[in-house]
Amino acid sequence: GDPRDLPSFPTRRSSDLQEPIPVGIRILGVGPGNFKHYYVEPVYRYIPGRTLLPRQLHNMYFEVAVEFGLLGFSAFAAIILIALRNVWRVAKTAGDSPIGRLARPLLIAYGSYLVASAFVPNEYNKYTWLLSGFAIAAARIHVLEDRGRLPQLEKRRSSV
Repeated sequence: GDPRDLPSFPTRRSSDLQEPIPVGIRILGVGPGNFKHYYVEPVYRYIPGRTLLPRQLHNMYFEVAVEFGLLGFSAFAAIILIALRNVWRVAKTAGDSPIGRLARPLLIAYGSYLVASAFVPNEYNKYTWLLSGFAIAAARIHVLEDRGRLPQLEKRRSSV
C-alpha cells in the first residue's frame, strides 16, 4: 500500500535529550542491579527495541559504568587492564617454562572472554573474576620463578 498509511512513531523531544544526568548518578551509578528498574521509566520510552519489561544492558562494560558509576567503573577497568597486561607480559617473556606454556592459552581465553563480554552482561559471572585472578597469579608465579624463590615440589616415587 501507500506509505502514508503506515503508522507514524513518536520521536523523542529534543528537550528530553538535554536533561543532564545528576552528578551523584554519574559518579556513584544507579546501584547494582538497578539499571533494569530505571530502563522502564518514561524517559526511555522512545528507544528502539525497548520493551516494557525490565532487562539488563547487554554489555558488561556499559552495565558496570551505569550501575557503579565512574568510580566503580574505574576500579573495575583497572582490575581487568592490570590482569590483561600481566598475563600478556608473562606470555611474552616466560618462554617455554611451565608458566609460559600456561600463560599463552590463558591470554587467548581471557582476551576472548573480554571481547565476548561486550555483548553479554558478565560482571557477576564467576569467570570474570577467575580469569582475572589466574592472570594476576600467573604474573606473580613468573616473578617468583625468575627470582628463584618458587618452592620446588618433591617428586614422589611410585611404589609400584
